[in-house]
Amino acid sequence: MMMPPPKVIQLDGPKPPEYLRRITKVKRKDEKIIIHWRKVDVSQHPAQIITCGTVECAEAADPAFYESFDGLGAHVADLLEMTPEWGQKFHAKGVSFSWRENAGGDTDRRGAIMGAVVTGQINIKKANSPLLINTPHVPEQPYSAESPEPTLSVEFIIQLEEVMLQAEYYLDGKRAQVSLFEKGVAA
Repeated sequence: MMMPPPKVIQLDGPKPPEYLRRITKVKRKDEKIIIHWRKVDVSQHPAQIITCGTVECAEAADPAFYESFDGLGAHVADLLEMTPEWGQKFHAKGVSFSWRENAGGDTDRRGAIMGAVVTGQINIKKANSPLLINTPHVPEQPYSAESPEPTLSVEFIIQLEEVMLQAEYYLDGKRAQVSLFEKGVAA
């Protein structure tokens, strides 16, 4: 004997919370890595910040973390209308991310539009200190249809997303793997 399908009961009430961790700053300072983040409930309208946190750690990151920073130089040079050679000399030290909640951004960001400022330096041969650079704040897309503001290139956005992804991995415990045995040494 076949059983009838179960009845679906629809409960009225508040939506369950949907949390996202949004990276707000990633910084390399000497041998330390500093990451600021926010936990946001995007099921609320407007989205609600639940908690904020900062991790400051001297433990080395996975090499991909540092490579994500190294990949920013060419995009910074393009944004600042500098030569590609300057982009190769650029050493990114940090990225600050802003999140304009409920601005009609793409669905991957749950309605938020990301903007960024990249901080770094270029060593100058004829000076005792490096040239420090902060890019202007630029969003990934216009905040409104009426604002014809400049936006980040698709390639720059992809590189910034890689920085955020590597920061997430670091927060989740992915670190540099230390070799237990040196090459050429018999175990």
